[in-house]
Amino acid sequence: MVSDSFEEEQLTLGSLDFDQDLLAIRRNVSDLLKALKTLHEELKTLQQEEVDLTSLTDVKDQIIHPQIIDHKNAGVRAYVACCLCDMLRLYAPDAPYTLKQLRTIFGLFKKQILSLKDREQTYYNEAYYLLESLVQVRCIVLATDFPDAEKFVTGMFEDFYTLNKTQGTHNVELLLTSILSQLVEESDIIPPKVIKIILSHLLTPNTVSNIINKGDTPMITQSFKNPGFNLSKAICTENMDIMTRQVNHYFSEEFNDVSKEEDQARLLENLKKLHRLAIAIWKAVPEIITNVIGHIEQELLTDDISARLLATETIGEMLSYFPSRVNFISEHKTVYSSWLTRINDKASQVRNAWTESVPFIIKNRNDVSKEVTDALLERLNDIDERVRVTACKAFGQLDLQTLLSKFRGKKLETNLSNRLRDVKTLVHVQAFETVGTIYNMAYESLVSGNTEAEELANWIPSQVLKQIFLADPEINSLIDEVITEKILPFDSDDSTRTRRLLSMINSLDENARKAFYGLPVRQIKLAQYFGVLIQLAKRYNGGTLKDFEIPKEQLEKNISSIIEYLSAVFPDKVNAKSQFESFLKNNNSRSYDLILTCLNSESSYKSVRRAIDELRSPKKEYLLKNDKSLLLPLLYRSSFIFFNESNVLPTLNICKDPQMPLFKTAHEYLHKISISHPAIMKRHINGLTSLVVEIEESRLGKSGDFLKAIASLTSKFPNTIMMDDNEEFFRALKSIALNGSYAEAEQAIKIIKFLYSGNLDNKDYSKLVIEIVDGCFKDLFLIKNTPVFVTRLASLAKLCRHLPKFVESYSSELTPFLIKEVLLKNDTISTEDEPEWIDENEIDETTGEPLLENEILAKSFALKILVNRLIVLTKDENAMVLATPVFKLLISLINNTGEIVPMKLGSTPEYYKNRLLLTAGLLLLKLGKYPMYDRVIRPSDVNRLIHLAQNPCLQVRKIFLEKLIFYLTSEKISFRFFPLLFLVAFEPDTELRRYITTWLHACFQKQQRPTSATLSSIESYKRMELELLLPRLIHMLAHHPDLFDITDVNEIRDAKVSANCIIYYLSIIATEANISYLYYLSQRVKQYSDVLAAPHITIEDATEAERNIDRYNETGSEGDDEREVDTDRAFMKAKTPHEEVDEAKNPENSPSRILYLLSDLSSLLIRQFHEIKSWPLSTWPGKRSLSPDIFSPMISGVVARQIAKTVYLPEEFNSGHITEPMIRAALSKRNFKANIKAKKTGTERDLALGNASLREPSSTNFSKKRTGPKLSSKKPKEKKSKLSTLQESSEVRRSGRLRDRIVNYSLVLDEEEDENEEQESEEESNSDSEA
Repeated sequence: MVSDSFEEEQLTLGSLDFDQDLLAIRRNVSDLLKALKTLHEELKTLQQEEVDLTSLTDVKDQIIHPQIIDHKNAGVRAYVACCLCDMLRLYAPDAPYTLKQLRTIFGLFKKQILSLKDREQTYYNEAYYLLESLVQVRCIVLATDFPDAEKFVTGMFEDFYTLNKTQGTHNVELLLTSILSQLVEESDIIPPKVIKIILSHLLTPNTVSNIINKGDTPMITQSFKNPGFNLSKAICTENMDIMTRQVNHYFSEEFNDVSKEEDQARLLENLKKLHRLAIAIWKAVPEIITNVIGHIEQELLTDDISARLLATETIGEMLSYFPSRVNFISEHKTVYSSWLTRINDKASQVRNAWTESVPFIIKNRNDVSKEVTDALLERLNDIDERVRVTACKAFGQLDLQTLLSKFRGKKLETNLSNRLRDVKTLVHVQAFETVGTIYNMAYESLVSGNTEAEELANWIPSQVLKQIFLADPEINSLIDEVITEKILPFDSDDSTRTRRLLSMINSLDENARKAFYGLPVRQIKLAQYFGVLIQLAKRYNGGTLKDFEIPKEQLEKNISSIIEYLSAVFPDKVNAKSQFESFLKNNNSRSYDLILTCLNSESSYKSVRRAIDELRSPKKEYLLKNDKSLLLPLLYRSSFIFFNESNVLPTLNICKDPQMPLFKTAHEYLHKISISHPAIMKRHINGLTSLVVEIEESRLGKSGDFLKAIASLTSKFPNTIMMDDNEEFFRALKSIALNGSYAEAEQAIKIIKFLYSGNLDNKDYSKLVIEIVDGCFKDLFLIKNTPVFVTRLASLAKLCRHLPKFVESYSSELTPFLIKEVLLKNDTISTEDEPEWIDENEIDETTGEPLLENEILAKSFALKILVNRLIVLTKDENAMVLATPVFKLLISLINNTGEIVPMKLGSTPEYYKNRLLLTAGLLLLKLGKYPMYDRVIRPSDVNRLIHLAQNPCLQVRKIFLEKLIFYLTSEKISFRFFPLLFLVAFEPDTELRRYITTWLHACFQKQQRPTSATLSSIESYKRMELELLLPRLIHMLAHHPDLFDITDVNEIRDAKVSANCIIYYLSIIATEANISYLYYLSQRVKQYSDVLAAPHITIEDATEAERNIDRYNETGSEGDDEREVDTDRAFMKAKTPHEEVDEAKNPENSPSRILYLLSDLSSLLIRQFHEIKSWPLSTWPGKRSLSPDIFSPMISGVVARQIAKTVYLPEEFNSGHITEPMIRAALSKRNFKANIKAKKTGTERDLALGNASLREPSSTNFSKKRTGPKLSSKKPKEKKSKLSTLQESSEVRRSGRLRDRIVNYSLVLDEEEDENEEQESEEESNSDSEA
């Protein structure tokens, strides 16, 4: 039975029919090819295990014969290879050849497969068949049994990877992958070189291909496209366990070899290659590199900085590759935790590497901890500037969605804002780039009302613009660039661009708006000078004059003067000057024309942008490379970009719809542009007047901003609007002046005033004014405290100031009414829960009505009417008759902190008193602008203004100090008011303190600016010596209402508080150059008597005494009151000999002892400054008299010598242990230059960051029992002093560059009040308020 079944099976098996003798026809190539082809076709049809192997025996032996297998003909070899592969398939699993024969066969196979690189060759299909068959049969595993298997396998990998680079067919790549994978799978030992080949091709084009190159085993060099990547990845994936062992073994050996390297540079380079390879393997096949990551973790914790740095970079890049088949954070928790600790690595390089990788991790992953995002925020404050630069760049690399989801909040705003004013150039340059990028990304979301986007980016324009106050030329250039290119980039659509501009303005805070609206002041001035330079350059023509009317020497001198001025706006003035000269030498007429287009106020926005783009185009050669770096920043600053004629019409369209979100901002923008660029608005005057008429007729909106714009225009162009052509507009003006809001009424009167001044011959204007005046007085006394009443008073205040002759006939009844019925009566009584301040614009949410009552507004306008009447009488001989009661009223209001109504009539509300106090103080400053009235303001009156400068109400302090700065900047008031600003040493509000401190620094730096003949020819300013403020500041502190009170004597405490203020002054004013001069002035104080000093008298008594002195000097008789006579004598400059002798005998009891105590204190502080700063302190050679209004010279040398010998400062100060720490604390919190060699302290971190915390030494808490701010010998009620009410210490961040930088910047305040006050309002509002 068995024999029968075997025979039956033999009968069913197929057999080979081929019967030709291949060796017999071997010489006939054609016949041999036909025979082999026939053989291949027949073998191909036979199935494994279904063929009679005995029928294959003869052919099997023939095709392995050397004369067949090694035949010279390529076709013969191709068919022989296919036949041999078929034989192996049919004989499988037993090979029909010996190992030696198999080695020859596989050599042929490899050669045929390598021919696949040429797809055009004749036998390509046969080679492909061979490769495919090898994969299917898996006969390649036989190669692992060769004696030289390692060499053969290595050669296969090398050749197949090379082939894969050139053949370019995906199917071939898959087949090659399968063959190589089979070799890896079946090999007992994989040659190390094979592992290197596989791993090296996992490297991506972003990494280096050479892993390690040592000895005689060079690595494969990777092509840019790296076609072997897929082969290696597939091999590793299909043989995961094998490759895991092989990779771990490979890295263990390599790490061991690297550690033995003695050359540190080579060791580090080899280690870097291994780390790059580890990253590549992680990205391709993360499962096979587990143990290697463990080794990298050890490097994270080593003491070797280079190893930690590499490990940090490597783990960071692994983490950033996501999604991955292996979650690094969950699978390698300990490694991740160790990597997190590198946040605070002591080496800045490691922290920098950590920071560099974080943005990609945060952007690509959604499973990182909040610890990582918080740490990135903290890196913005890193002590090392490189880390801060990287952190700034990191935030610019994040996409909007990532920023919105993970980085909204105050911390990002604070940290990035600090970096904008970083002392290191690289940091603040990158910070500006980053914030601009973030805003540009977020703008569309901001416009759509996305609250998250607002939280993320709405602060950016404000913070960018506020850096203008740093007054740094380099920072200013960055501001111009980021605003022009990022925040407000080019957009050819006028409507879209204008909306973006208004949206940005709408987001600005108060100080940023001041900065933004200050840009036109600077722009106009620079445009004028730049334009003149280009015109002169055209004449100069590169040295070949076109116009011989001006001598060449004069022309060159004029050009040099303007270049000197323009160079001052650049950080490197010398280089800027050189580049200007190079630009003029280049003498390109096209560039001249393009620049003039940018500087022309009539150029459209598109024209300006096209001109700028053409100038900076790399394809054009109008400008040299250096010229672009100079002229483009200057063009950004001087061109008509933000305030352009093309923006007006879209803005007017927005102003027509009160429901538009940008409605108010559009009004504001029109007003500002009309002030700074009236010529631009002139072309749109009809549109403005039409809007005013429409609003007045419909009563659906407010026309105040339009009226402001028209007022600004008419101030320059009084003939722009003619009454005959605009009757409806003038009727609207009259209606507004009588029945509109008080703000609108003021502007309406202002417009009428300008038009009247320009048309004096037209009686219609006089008739209009008379009608308005009569309308104001009609039933005026019957409509008290109504909105219309306030409007009429506002109109009258303006009429009294600008058109007084039309109001004078009513003055006899108006003045008594205002004083008796408005000022000295309260219809509103104080309550317990009342606020200290109500803004004019605050609205009651329930009723929609203004919260500020008409009564207090009426009181304010009543005061303005009284003062405005005085202003127009400055040249009248009888002015003082009217001025005396007004001055008494103002002084009374200030002295009583806003209260003038008798207590029996009810207590005045606190917010009433604060507003009246502020109004009185501002009006006193305004009167101080006029010499006649300035002489009336006594030193004690100036001291009373401390009530405003240090008022508990922030709004009072802020408004008063800002107005004071404006007047001092424009040199409108006396220098004696200046010391009030140094009381900001006690200011608790950070922003206000920073604002005033910045201005003081700028003011002093301008004083220090060296004058030159060329500069003075184009820019002149009145120099003032801020050093002379020291005696005045000492005198003011001696009479401070909260210091050295005779009812609560504590000189140590009060001297310590005074020291804070003097230290603050010295920190701004003291330099190595003037320290001797300051010391002289401080000691000079003890050579004078205090004019205001008298024992046991109040400030009121002192004021009366001063006035009696004047009467005595004028009439030769003293006052009738005996107390006044005694007080006068105490103040008289000519003292009696008896008094002199007494003072000489008892100098410690001198009436001026507080003044002398503070003189000693300031001298001590200056000496300590000299010692701490190592400045030379020598005798100042000159002589300087002190101000006679507060200091009277001693006529007796005996008294002078005795006082000079007497030390009035308490003994506790002699050792310096009280004041020296205060000075060091103040100085250590300032940012000094990098080259200052100082011992490292705990504050070094903050100093390096450029935003060191400046905490003034805490004042001693000296709350006193007092009655108000005035000195009194009576026992007062309990009440805290203003210095106690204010915080006694504050923290302020200040930029170190302020100290040593020459600054020149515009500080523009909202001077609507002054615009309305004077006929020359244009000059006030447009003046260049340089510090």
